[in-house]
Parts: sequence; C-alpha cells; structure tokens
Amino acid sequence: MKKENQEKLFAKYPEIFLDRTLPKEQSLMCYGFCCGDGWYDLIDNLCQDIAIYCENNNLKKPKAAQVKEKFGGLRFYIYGGDDEIYNMISKAEKNSYKTCSGCGVGLDIKDKDRNYFLKTLCENCKEKKCR
Repeated sequence: MKKENQEKLFAKYPEIFLDRTLPKEQSLMCYGFCCGDGWYDLIDNLCQDIAIYCENNNLKKPKAAQVKEKFGGLRFYIYGGDDEIYNMISKAEKNSYKTCSGCGVGLDIKDKDRNYFLKTLCENCKEKKCR
C-alpha cells in the first residue's frame, strides 16, 4: 500500500495502529500494510466498524499486529478483541476475495503472479501487473 494511504489509516485509527513504531521483534506493523491500495476502503471500513463497536460497548480497541495479503486474501491480525471483532475481521477477509487488491473494483477472480502467490486482481490490474 502506498505510504500516503498507510499514513491516512494510521492517523485515523491511532489506537488500533499504536504498535506501528515498535521494532519487528514486537510488532510486524513496522512493515506497514503489505497489500495493495485496492483494499484501502476494506481496511478503513473494518477499522471504523471496530472503533465504533468498541466505543459503543466501552471496550479497549484491539491493536493491529500485522495487515497483509496472503494467498489472495486479506489477513488482519490483532491483539485483543472479542468474538464480535473477530467476526468483523472474518467478514472483511472474506470480502477481500471479491475485491481487486490493485484498484478496489468488485470481482471474484484469483490469479497467480510470477512468484506463484495467489493475487486477487481484476483483468485490468492483471494486465498492468499491479502488485
């Protein structure tokens, strides 16, 4: 994800991404978001839902440990949270398989890149080799 998009999410949800400045031995958020910009809205909506849920239920917000793409889908790992938060994460992860990680268009396509990892890309991004 582009640095400016990462910074927007960090600024909008500072409690969730509090550990982003820790060394890699303590949090993998030091690497930022290891996924395409097409999932920006998916991650933003997930974080917003988590923040609202925590505020409405007087709960401490979980801290993100790692956000990445793996096998064509979003992985959003956290410390803390309850079953409702994990259900929100699961829903976002499932929706990532229907969202192009390059541009964010809705779809249901997986493609292998040159490194043999699955990617969720639309035809346009596949041709452009968006990563």
